[in-house]
This record gives sequence, C-alpha cells and structure tokens, in this order.
Amino acid sequence: MLFVTGRLSKSSREAMLVRLRRVANEFADLHNDDTRRPFDECTAMHMLVAIRPWELSKFAEMQRRK
Repeated sequence: MLFVTGRLSKSSREAMLVRLRRVANEFADLHNDDTRRPFDECTAMHMLVAIRPWELSKFAEMQRRK
C-alpha cells in the first residue's frame, strides 16, 4: 500500500487525475486479457485509486485566519 501527501495546484491535480485514470484503465485491460487464462492461474485483485482534498480538522483549526 502507498500513501503520499502533498499540496498540488489545479493544473497538477488535473495531470495527476489523467495519470490515475491511465493506471485504472491499464488494470482493466490486464484483467480483460487475463480472462482468457484458466481460472486457477489468476488471483482476485482489487485496486482502489483515490485523490481528494483532505485535512485533519485539528490542522485546519491551527491555520492562520485570512
């Protein structure tokens, strides 16, 4: 499992979403290819891909007011 955090601009967020969609599509393509293999050669796998704004409420409380 991977977990990373950072601050991204709007253009960086959009670029990241494009890449994540590409990875999700590749996973789906590999699954489709492997449906031709014997059932016992494959293992059920699941992939969760998410990116969203998130901040601990305690951190938000500590931010300077604008």
